[in-house]
Amino acid sequence: MSARRACALIGVASLAWGCAAQGVRDPARAISYEVATFQGSLSGFQDSLKATQDDTRASITGSNERAAAALAVTQQLQVEWIIARANGESEILAALQAQGKAETARLLTPATQPALPASVAFPVDALSGVAKALEQLSKGPTAQANLDFLSSYGKSVMTQIKALEDQAKPAAAPPASEKK
Repeated sequence: MSARRACALIGVASLAWGCAAQGVRDPARAISYEVATFQGSLSGFQDSLKATQDDTRASITGSNERAAAALAVTQQLQVEWIIARANGESEILAALQAQGKAETARLLTPATQPALPASVAFPVDALSGVAKALEQLSKGPTAQANLDFLSSYGKSVMTQIKALEDQAKPAAAPPASEKK
């Protein structure tokens, strides 16, 4: 194979490589921008959702504390009313014993707290990697990378052509029995 063929093949390969790379750059740039914008929006949404969840947790905790305080005040008022209405010490003692048993039973049974919402975590960091990869793809390869690729491609083509020529030579030579 002549050097002209090799140069022509390398020229065609570089032209095709440049066209293909240019065809990918603009869509990659647009997709990179959209992924980065989506990542920012998703991150903001996640932060907003976490703030809402924190507010909800605080509200649930506050409601539980207010309910416990209201129960304690109610029980205290019940004791005061029983004492105020009692006709004798035995009624007061019986009421206080009943109150003590009820409070002991309440303290011995574990209180069930409502389940708090789980934290939300979106794959925001993974989107960052996608956006960076697409941004790099949109920039295209450097001149050195193109040169390395073309050199490697040219060597590969030359090796394949040489292998094809080597295979063709024995087939073109007449067999030894026909030469006589």
